[in-house]
Amino acid sequence: MTSSPFKEGAGVAAAFFLALWPQAQWFVERTFDGSDEPLGLLALATAAILAWQGKDLLVRKKTRGRRPLNTPPDVPLSQQLAWLALVLTVASSFFLPNLITAALGLCAVALVAGLFRNPGLMGLLFLSLPVMASLDFYLGWPVRLAVSVCAEELLNLLQLPVTREGTLLFFQGAEVGVDPPCSGLRMLWFTAYLSCTLAAMNRLSGRKLLLLLPLAALLSIVANILRAVALFFPESGLLSFPHWTHEAIGAVLHLTVALGLLALVNKLTQPCKTILHSSYSGPVSA
Repeated sequence: MTSSPFKEGAGVAAAFFLALWPQAQWFVERTFDGSDEPLGLLALATAAILAWQGKDLLVRKKTRGRRPLNTPPDVPLSQQLAWLALVLTVASSFFLPNLITAALGLCAVALVAGLFRNPGLMGLLFLSLPVMASLDFYLGWPVRLAVSVCAEELLNLLQLPVTREGTLLFFQGAEVGVDPPCSGLRMLWFTAYLSCTLAAMNRLSGRKLLLLLPLAALLSIVANILRAVALFFPESGLLSFPHWTHEAIGAVLHLTVALGLLALVNKLTQPCKTILHSSYSGPVSA
């Protein structure tokens, strides 16, 4: 007597739900306790929508025909790795931080649901983890320091005698600080989010996604440094701009980064289109 696919799927879902309940509880508490920005919900919702739209491409098609009697079921390698990741998640939850075990749990879910076939979806899943508060705590000041150093060098190249102490820039008695919102970590997160979304929509391979992400990060870092340089002029009193200039400069640079990402993704998808177009050479004349 064999069980129906529905019962098998329900059993797997129940097992994963029970095993990953502590990680799910931590995710909800961390997302809504006020210590972190709920940006992960945006990435999670995007991954769910794109996965539903491309569900036919994520499901592994089963071969027709009956399996011979006394033959063990054919379990795909991805399913085996999914159960292994699930076991590691449960075992490591006793001594590893919740963030790491939640990442392992996401790997298990991605493997069992077939999301690994679209690397962009996996990237969105990892971006759904509530990590902004941790990034601000551990990387906020070093990133602000790096931005202020680069801004000082660029302003000196413009023949402005700007000096720096830590994350503070000084010019003719004026003091301009690179504050936490100007660290660029949120711009970096949104850049990674947009990169993974475009990669998922265009079904980029893992190799191309790994090529896209560093280039996207470089775009984001350069844009944030340029934002710090541009904002130095009104903040130091060198130029007088309207009060909405701060937000406008950020919006323009965000748009510039987005357009740059679109160009990069279009470049990465061009070889595939070229191969598809060149595969048909037209009718052969006699």
